[in-house]
Amino acid sequence: MLAELYRNSLYAPDPTHVVARYWVVPQILVGGSILDSEDWVHLRDVFGITGVICVESEHSDSGKGIEKLCELPTLDDGQPKPKELFVDAIVFAREVLGAGGRLYVHCQMGGSRSPAFAYAILRAVLGMSQGAARTWIAMAKPGYGEHPVHQTYLASADSAVESYHS
Repeated sequence: MLAELYRNSLYAPDPTHVVARYWVVPQILVGGSILDSEDWVHLRDVFGITGVICVESEHSDSGKGIEKLCELPTLDDGQPKPKELFVDAIVFAREVLGAGGRLYVHCQMGGSRSPAFAYAILRAVLGMSQGAARTWIAMAKPGYGEHPVHQTYLASADSAVESYHS
């Protein structure tokens, strides 16, 4: 479900370029870059976000005042991703969600990397099946999983989840 549209000036200076932030489930918001400390305060105060997983390699969230931050820089290159990145996200998400918190999982635009990480969290932390997690991601981000890059990232997430549970 769409939470908001905003101008991601870290991606494009064009003021007409907007990025979506969307709820995958009530505890997990997915989207693009956190612009600055004011944007972080907005996410915290308006959406109740208590922890952030940043998987973008283009910018860091360090110095924005985020108390619970997990930075896992991940290139958006269409290549398989290391299991360790997903496992680190799963461990962090388990801590935040287990304490009753809400997560913001983001890459630069919220279109390829962050949905795959949210998918891994749905499976490993919330206990969803592969099919259910894919359905929740696709409902939140229509068309996600159809592109070959998405399929590669989801396969990496599945591999990580399987190794995490074994």
